[in-house]
Amino acid sequence: MLKPGGSAIFSFLEFYIDSHWEVFRQSLAHSRPGSHLNQFMDRHAIVAWAHHLGFNLDVIHDGDKPHIPIDEDLTWHDGRVERDYGSLGQSVAVFSKSR
Repeated sequence: MLKPGGSAIFSFLEFYIDSHWEVFRQSLAHSRPGSHLNQFMDRHAIVAWAHHLGFNLDVIHDGDKPHIPIDEDLTWHDGRVERDYGSLGQSVAVFSKSR
């Protein structure tokens, strides 16, 4: 349920993004009962889903491109530092509901 004017956000993986393809490849190589299932979706399916449910698709951010504002330097366990903008590594769709 989403109140009028609210937003819904979800992340997903796409076959056309190279880093996501690697996730798919690794999932096949290491699959076993009870393991985590990654969800791959096509943007056309997301557009259709939003349309049929009466949502506005506000934006889709590519998983391999930084889009999340970072207020201060973020240092990862491997020493990499992110500044200004980061990403989840997954693509992100943002929806809103018409009033």
